[in-house]
Amino acid sequence: LRFHWILPLIALSGFASFSYEVVWIRMLGMLLLGATLYAIEIPAYFRWLDRYFNQLGLLNAFKRMIMAAVFFNPLIIGVLAVGVWIYLVWMVRKRKNNIFNDQIEPKIAERRLKRLKAFLMVAGISFLVFIVGAIVHNVLSGLSEIEESISFFIALVALWVFVIATAGGLVIYLKARQKII
Repeated sequence: LRFHWILPLIALSGFASFSYEVVWIRMLGMLLLGATLYAIEIPAYFRWLDRYFNQLGLLNAFKRMIMAAVFFNPLIIGVLAVGVWIYLVWMVRKRKNNIFNDQIEPKIAERRLKRLKAFLMVAGISFLVFIVGAIVHNVLSGLSEIEESISFFIALVALWVFVIATAGGLVIYLKARQKII
């Protein structure tokens, strides 16, 4: 029997449960700490957006919308990081050593490629740990009727390691692609 359709359902279930937990934690924080933190934090963030994206135009409006969505739902950062990670892995597999600018010495390009592969490997492993942690958290919480927090914490840390490693890989890729003047 083929069960290829079940993996997207598992991923959707994990995404929904983490979204609900993020919302629940924010609501609990507002209940315990009061809305004072959010009353100060949100206007300051949007003032920063106004300063950073101060030009008119559809592209800047889209950038502001993405930044506002990232602020209110941190899981969007994970989704964007997955897209960047897939692109970088595809570029490394497709182009092999020709991924960087041709004006870079071959030894430097080889070192950067190794570093990029290391970042992508760390990101891939941490993403797998995130998925396993989310599944274990959901299973244990569902079976024991007690909120299990260790695998939830491991999953969140793994998600942030994935985001940071993917961002590091993107920085290596973009710096190596710059043209030498």
